[in-house]
Amino acid sequence: MQNTLSPPNSPALTSSVASMSKTNNISEPFWRRFMLPMIAFAAIIVSTVLTMLIHYLARCEPGFTKKGLYCYVDNCKNSCSAHGSCQFSKLENAFYCACDHPYTSSDCSKCKPSHSLITGEEPMKFNQRFVCAEGPECHGTVALKLENGTFKQKCTCKEGQTGQQCETCVEGFKMFKDNCYKNTCESNCYQNRADCILVEDIFQCVCKEGHTGKSCQKCEKDYKMKDGKCAKK
Repeated sequence: MQNTLSPPNSPALTSSVASMSKTNNISEPFWRRFMLPMIAFAAIIVSTVLTMLIHYLARCEPGFTKKGLYCYVDNCKNSCSAHGSCQFSKLENAFYCACDHPYTSSDCSKCKPSHSLITGEEPMKFNQRFVCAEGPECHGTVALKLENGTFKQKCTCKEGQTGQQCETCVEGFKMFKDNCYKNTCESNCYQNRADCILVEDIFQCVCKEGHTGKSCQKCEKDYKMKDGKCAKK
């Protein structure tokens, strides 16, 4: 039987080449066509999950607080002084104190205008370290009452105080650090011979060197009066 060769562009040769190409595609390893892309995709997923896990488990440095996977600046000092809530600002990418009315400042430790800061025993009755009460500052004794969520104050003047908020002193008293103290200096101290000093809650004449007497009007021993003052002999 005699073999015959087909021409290069004959239908028989073209059909034979296509059949061989199809056979080669089918015989290509499965992992090369399907597994490699799947492995690459799985590696991306694993890497992403590990990165998220690392961020989740990581601790924040002092002054930062975690939100989700990341640490942000925490400006909520002193727990907002118990007069506000710590919230997150998307604009600033930081935590801040949202103060209750009428408190203000970065940690809600101050009062807005027309309110005064009250400390001491009265706020403790309401389990508070301090409160902001309606009205200007009282220089006397404050009594607090809570009405509809707002603190109101009643100001009672101490001895020597007067005025709506006890802001001034009556005659015979002198103001010192927002309090009025009995003053015995004005009429009794000789000018330039004594200093008017608060001693045991009373302003008194404290004689300068060389002076003595109730009003420092005399000279001590070894001193003599000269030009209205006591000088050494």
